[in-house]
Amino acid sequence: MSRTFHLSDLDSIPRMGWIKEPSPVRALLPISTGNATFFVKQDRELSALHGGSKPRKLDYVLAAPPFSETHEWAAVGAIGSGNVAAAVDAGIVLKKKVTAHLFWTDVSLGVIDKLAFVASHAHHIAFYRSSVEMAFRAPSLVIGQPRAPAPHLPPGSTTGRGMVGLVRAAFELKSQIENGELPEPERIYLPFGSGGLAVGLAVGLALAGLRTEVHSVAVVSRALSTGFRVRSLKNAVLAELSKLGIKDLPSTIRLTVYHDHLGKGYAAPTAESLAACELLAAQGVHLEPVYSGKAMAALLSHAKSRQVKTVLFWQTPGRGGLPHESNWIEKLPEALQKRIQNPAFFKTRRRVLQALAAAATAATVGVRLSGYTARPQWKGLVLGSVEADILFAAAEALLPPGSPADRLTQVPERVDAYLVGMPATMKQEVHAMLALLEHGPFPLAARAPRFTSLSPAERAAYLTSLGARGGMLADAYRGVRDLVLLGYYQQPETWPDMGYEGPRVNLPTQPGERMTFPEYDRMVAKEGELPRGALP
Repeated sequence: MSRTFHLSDLDSIPRMGWIKEPSPVRALLPISTGNATFFVKQDRELSALHGGSKPRKLDYVLAAPPFSETHEWAAVGAIGSGNVAAAVDAGIVLKKKVTAHLFWTDVSLGVIDKLAFVASHAHHIAFYRSSVEMAFRAPSLVIGQPRAPAPHLPPGSTTGRGMVGLVRAAFELKSQIENGELPEPERIYLPFGSGGLAVGLAVGLALAGLRTEVHSVAVVSRALSTGFRVRSLKNAVLAELSKLGIKDLPSTIRLTVYHDHLGKGYAAPTAESLAACELLAAQGVHLEPVYSGKAMAALLSHAKSRQVKTVLFWQTPGRGGLPHESNWIEKLPEALQKRIQNPAFFKTRRRVLQALAAAATAATVGVRLSGYTARPQWKGLVLGSVEADILFAAAEALLPPGSPADRLTQVPERVDAYLVGMPATMKQEVHAMLALLEHGPFPLAARAPRFTSLSPAERAAYLTSLGARGGMLADAYRGVRDLVLLGYYQQPETWPDMGYEGPRVNLPTQPGERMTFPEYDRMVAKEGELPRGALP
């Protein structure tokens, strides 16, 4: 390269100014059997548009024509698209109307959170049953006509101007290296979706004079993540920089794309990506399983077999818990409403939960299915003896320390009695949920013991981490928690602990042991008398 570039070279390019401070970099505890030192760059902590890497692109895209000259625009993506959610949020900030063009994908962690936000705040939603249907019904959204009928942001907001935001991010990283926040990494790992993050960052690293390689993990089909796609994106961002007056640009970038962690396809989690999400959640790094989870799974796999000393993981997801209206489902197009509310959707949810349980069990089949204490006294009608053990172990972890053992013992018995009258589909889901809970610590949290073999404190930490994951894993946590509380607080001995005086009638199982209720009893007429105010 014939010249040295600096961040100031980009300062003349118009932008919204949303990225004011660098996203933080922090070291991670050892997370593999390799010898690498791991760092994470947490774009999740960026303040703009609920965080994530998408605001870096929108910072530049929305400051330039045609978006800077219109009062409305459209955004394109899947039903759980972070790009669409960020675009809708930008519309709120700039007081502009945003139409969301959404196509269906399988539901995974975080999808409903983003969909609820988009439904609550988008000006209009157009729904397509698949990306292929979108291509036929609205080809302008796919082939890049920018004014059909309003300017639209393509998937990932990946345009030549948008990728300038990632070029800027590379200089941001260089500054953090120079300030001693981390050594220059040999590799950066991140997902390859639309490709703008990977290519823009690789170009920026070359401009900044860093020798760091970008290792990008394809989360879309091979047809959308080819070498031709990479070259096209590189040429687009270089052409944009040249048009903006930045000359003597590098001709090569250090970028590798991997295709072996896609699994069943776009938006479909893998067992490895779910495990990676759970492993990082234990260190307070929140990923999702269809983009960043797959990239982390590749990093973990490579770290075990390749000689790398310093690795940086680029945390791309935005923050969860997006604000939405209570009636958000009613604002969806009718076809999407039916898809979300259809029983088949909940069957899909059940299949996902069962698949997670199966993956957890299969990962450790054999030794993990033996060694349980026999419970000859167990007479459950729905739950098996092992499931009773799992519920007892969950009760030990979730209930107040020092809870009497006889009360804990009753938890699985009362839960079993409760489930007897439940539909068969609910019983199947409970079976899957308990299997996931028991065998999940190995694939989901890299812990060899099964749940019942952990200490109560370790069980509590594991359950807390499940609850923090969102989606199906959080559902499993809440389901087990609610069953434990139901089984525990059904017991009359526990009622004083929560200030409940008990039912106002004798319990059939405890005749003559009715509790006293002074205020209520004062209003009860004596035997042979009419209540006060009653007519004879």
